[in-house]
Amino acid sequence: MEPLVEKLHIECLVAIAAPNRKLIYVLHAEVRSDAETEWQLFIAPVRRFRTSGDQANAAKFWLRYYDASLSVQELKRLAAHLVVEAANFNNAMIGGLEVVVSDNSGFTLLSEDECQDLEAETKQRTYKRPSPCL
Repeated sequence: MEPLVEKLHIECLVAIAAPNRKLIYVLHAEVRSDAETEWQLFIAPVRRFRTSGDQANAAKFWLRYYDASLSVQELKRLAAHLVVEAANFNNAMIGGLEVVVSDNSGFTLLSEDECQDLEAETKQRTYKRPSPCL
């Protein structure tokens, strides 16, 4: 069960390469319990996928397209699409794109050029919503 987190928190994913590759989700947050608030640490393995940040962001809809049988290239495109769409809904908290991939040799951070290409490709195919003021 997710903790009732106050506004102050720190989230990260920890990637472990050896002996077995795995992702660990770490959350250090102010948590409300009854009348007091205290800092607590939560650590959990990532089993399928994990989101962080703006938990109410409507872009999480795109996670339903995750499938373990997708190729690495398809997963990179899906990740880019999710981040770009999330920024469209909340650009105050979300911006920029960094992608890390793993294979038998370990983890690799995609170059800035590769990330910019993924972001541009996503923006090109993303539906442009009309302004709510129109």
